[in-house]
Amino acid sequence: MDNVTAVKVIVTLTLVGLAVLIGTAAGLWWLMTTHVGPDVARLWALAATGAVPLAFALGYKLGHVEARGKVAGLDLGVGKVMRAAGQTAGLRVQAARAMRRPDPPPPVVDPGQVVIIPALTPAVGPGNGDDVLLLE
Repeated sequence: MDNVTAVKVIVTLTLVGLAVLIGTAAGLWWLMTTHVGPDVARLWALAATGAVPLAFALGYKLGHVEARGKVAGLDLGVGKVMRAAGQTAGLRVQAARAMRRPDPPPPVVDPGQVVIIPALTPAVGPGNGDDVLLLE
């Protein structure tokens, strides 16, 4: 979403929110001034005033739970990233050590231990070719 679209969305949501708030306030004002007596209005004001600390406490509790969840999620994500970074660093160290190590010299063979096997002549058949059957 580009910046112009984001600004349009924010302005629209703000205007709709203000319209709902003004409509609710005007409706309550009309209701309280025309249909509700003073005693009921006082009772309603007392209930609304008493609900403010309750709403604050519930909002605080919900915010606390959400914050703990977010921190736990961040810890989990950061832990995975750090573990992967550690594995990558370990692999780089192993590769660097392997590149610094010289190749081992080839093994030295004592000429007295070398056995030379003569080449074998292939046998054509059981009698070294004497009893070979040729089919015509």
